[in-house]
Amino acid sequence: MDKPGVPTGVRVGSLTSYVMDGAAWRDTNAYPSAQEWAHEAERLLNFAASQDQLRRFLPNLRGRWTQFESAQAELRVAFFLHRNGFRIVQWEPVGAGGCKGEFSIEGLPGCRCLPR
Repeated sequence: MDKPGVPTGVRVGSLTSYVMDGAAWRDTNAYPSAQEWAHEAERLLNFAASQDQLRRFLPNLRGRWTQFESAQAELRVAFFLHRNGFRIVQWEPVGAGGCKGEFSIEGLPGCRCLPR
C-alpha cells in the first residue's frame, strides 16, 4: 500500500463511511485495517445511533486520531455494559463540581454498581 487508507478487501459499513467522510485522521492510517475492525466500528456506531448519541460523538469521531480512539473507547465500554444487562440511564451526567461524566448506568436487580 503506497498511501494510508482502508486496505483493499476491507468493506466499511454506511455509518463508518459517514464518520470517515471528513475525518481528520482518514488518510493518516489504515483504519480499519481488517474486516473485524470494520465490523466492530459499525456495531459501535449503530449502538451510538440507537442511543441517540451519534450526533454528540460525531465531532470526536471525526477529530484527531486520539479523539477518535477516546470516543470509540467510551462507546466500547457503554456497549459492553448494555449487552450485559446494564441500562444506561443518562449520557454525560453532571457530577460534583459541575464535571460531566461519560454515562450513568442502572445495574441488574440485586446488583450494587457502587458501594454505599
